[in-house]
Amino acid sequence: MGAVAALVLVSVIVADIAAAQDALPRLPAAAFDVILPVSFDPEATPADGLVLAGGVDIAISSFLSIQAGARIVGDNPKFTLGTVVALRHIRVSVNSTVDVLTGFNAADLLSVGSVIELGEPR
Repeated sequence: MGAVAALVLVSVIVADIAAAQDALPRLPAAAFDVILPVSFDPEATPADGLVLAGGVDIAISSFLSIQAGARIVGDNPKFTLGTVVALRHIRVSVNSTVDVLTGFNAADLLSVGSVIELGEPR
């Protein structure tokens, strides 16, 4: 989920920059996370291991971008691939996540989200 959250954050930042500067092309954006969990009571609940995550957002056109990411947690890496379609006041994102344990068969690894902008126009 860290990679997906990073992708969404990067997508919003890139969309804000592109809206402010419509004449300029959108550049690919990348985000990387290194997560080191900490436990306040390591004897009772030890902390998990190191987590590495990263993602990229590539704008294909002014309304379409492709997102990809990876998250490595122990022996089960997760890979995410998705797209965002941005209309005038609505953004729809579709993502699919594949990990080593569940493979390509699980339909619950598909996520769809939308953002409706109700405020002032940009």
